[in-house]
Order: sequence, then structure tokens, then C-alpha cells
Amino acid sequence: MDYQEEQSSEIEALESIYEGDIKVLALDPQPVFVMPVKTEGGLDSDENSDCIRVFLKMTLTPKYPEEVPLIEILDEDPEDDSRNDDDSDDDEEVNKLDEHDLRDPLIQHLNETAEENLGMVMGFTIISAATEWLTDKWEAIRQQQADEKERIKQLEEEAEKKRLEGTKVTVESFMAWKRQFDEERLAMMAKVKKEDLGLTGKEQFLNNADIDLAPIGGGDGGGEVDLGGAAAAAVEVDESLFEDLDDLDVGDSDLDDSDADSDR
Repeated sequence: MDYQEEQSSEIEALESIYEGDIKVLALDPQPVFVMPVKTEGGLDSDENSDCIRVFLKMTLTPKYPEEVPLIEILDEDPEDDSRNDDDSDDDEEVNKLDEHDLRDPLIQHLNETAEENLGMVMGFTIISAATEWLTDKWEAIRQQQADEKERIKQLEEEAEKKRLEGTKVTVESFMAWKRQFDEERLAMMAKVKKEDLGLTGKEQFLNNADIDLAPIGGGDGGGEVDLGGAAAAAVEVDESLFEDLDDLDVGDSDLDDSDADSDR
């Protein structure tokens, strides 16, 4: 096989197919060319709206096509003098390739493709394989990103819906709430009863704000307390406080005073 003739013929064919895109960097001692590769289509209708673009560099070995060519993936066109460090679009494309660890798997895939096509010119095949592989991988990544974004959106919507609706009451949750409510109510009643038992009759009487303590007949201070009407009805007498009146020790002086008053 005339390797040089095979290689020259392939370069001419590639220049005809990819006219304006492919760049031949050298013919001697071995042909070297660079071809831009970009993902096609995408989730958006505009194929240029979100893509990955790289530059496929192939160096044909002396015994190519019976040998695998040297394949490299470049981040930029080696002959593009107009490129500068402020080109954010190109930087974004480079980041996409390495961010998702696509560079080494792509080169491995292209080398495997070359192994499968030994003995035949394979420039067009390798360029097509690079475009197809990158497109498939990038579509899968974008779909995964879209699915994750939608999943997060649904979780946020469900959380907001639950927040607005509140907690749904079930028989079990109501019975649990009722048990706790009853326990707290009984505990409060027991506490109040205990506090009341600690008061004397006079203290319970004075603590009742509904009793009108104003003297009868004006303001000379000598009248009796009026417990009639609603105020009298509001007073509750605890009879148990008066069960031991028989045991009260009344002094003789008190009895003498009461007898003297009766004699008068």
C-alpha cells in the first residue's frame, strides 16, 4: 500500500467535504489537520443556544491507515489569532467539556473507533463519531439537569402547598390532640383547686371582684356591706370551711360583753 498516496487522497477528500471548516496544518513529513466539532441540535430549537465545541486534531502516522492516527482534543483553534483571553463564550465551552469529565472518554471512544477501522481511511468516520458522541453525552447531561430542576421545582411547590393548607386532620391525629388537651385541662383544674384550698374564706371573699363593698346609705363608712342582687349570687360559699364552728373557743369576755349589751 502506498501510504502517502492514501493519505494525500484522504486530505483532498476531507477538504472537499468540510470546505471552509477543516484546516490542514502540515503535509510533510506527515499530514496534520484540525477540524472543529460541535454538538448538534439540543433541547432548544436554536442549535447554537447551548452547545459544546472542541477542535479535533489528527496527525496521520507513517503507516496510516494501517495504524491508528494520533488524536488530540484542543480547546481552541491553534491558528485563530483573533482569540483573546476575554472571550467568555469559548471559556464557557471549555469548562463544559472538563466540568463533566468528557475529554478523556471522548479520546478513548475515538481511539476505539480508529481501531475498528484499521486498513481504511477513517478521517470522516472519526469526525462523525466525535460529533455524534459529544451530542449524545451533552443531551443526556442537559436532560438530567432539566429533570433535576423540575424535581426541585415540584418539591418547592408541594412544600408551599402544604404550608398554605396546613396539617390535614385525621382520626388518629385528632384523638392524640384530644388526649393531650384533656390531660392539660385536668392538670390546670387540679392546680387551680389546690390554690383555692390554700385561701381562707375571707381571702376567697375578697378575691371576688364582683362584690360591691360600698357602704349602704352613702359614704359615712358606718353602713353594712351590700351583698344583694348579682353580687350576692356570685358569691359561692364553701360549706366545708364552716364544719368545725362548734369547736371554736369563745372567751368569757366576749360572752360578758354580749350579755351586757342585751341587759341594756
